[in-house]
Amino acid sequence: MRSIIICEGSTDFTLLQYYMKKVHSWSECGKGGKSTFNPKGFDKSKSRDFSKNENLLTIISAGGCAGMPNLLLQILLRNLASMNDDEIYSKVVYLTDNDEEQTKEDVFSNLKKVCGEVGVCGEFANNEWSEVELENKFCDAKVEILPLVIPFNEKGALETFLLETLRKNNEYDASVIDRGNAFVDMIASEKCYLKHRRDVVKAKLNLFFSVKTPAEQFAMRQDILKNIAWEEYENVQMCFKELANLG
Repeated sequence: MRSIIICEGSTDFTLLQYYMKKVHSWSECGKGGKSTFNPKGFDKSKSRDFSKNENLLTIISAGGCAGMPNLLLQILLRNLASMNDDEIYSKVVYLTDNDEEQTKEDVFSNLKKVCGEVGVCGEFANNEWSEVELENKFCDAKVEILPLVIPFNEKGALETFLLETLRKNNEYDASVIDRGNAFVDMIASEKCYLKHRRDVVKAKLNLFFSVKTPAEQFAMRQDILKNIAWEEYENVQMCFKELANLG
């Protein structure tokens, strides 16, 4: 079976790789795992291939939420054009931030729109698999799509979700996070350095890491993320529960 996880940016791209390798025993394909899937218009996107038994998993970043619908469209078009079952992406995870009031509705609307562009219908709900029947005369091109709009029950980004996960695990960490968030909000209100919502969200996570692991802050951010045992946190386990179904 071939599966793919579409995500927005570098934080989720890094975390998903760590989680799928650590928790579900996926291994990078070849040297560095660079993906063989090269969708049109995404030449600069980050992607990795992983294997487990006879299964293949691709994790790919769309470089932002705006590119995700088109990336899904490229996957569905690939399924429609495939000549054999081995080329079909049978399962697609669509992971994005729940950062606005209408985010979930917009995500489900985009998913329906993309399905409509390839002539099929689909109904979607957060954290639930939906099967889409694609017509391909050569092979079975149907695909299951799993929207993961994170956090599930509040507005925020994946960074928000990770901070909340960390603060629930330790009272002192919670105090540091709260004070750091207040500081970042104060700086953001001055609109000098932190002018965009995404900058504020990332600054809060980075500030916590800077305090908790100051000696590591000269390392790459992805290395710091990988050094946290995310698989031990109940929040993360619940959020990524359905990823066990990828193989």
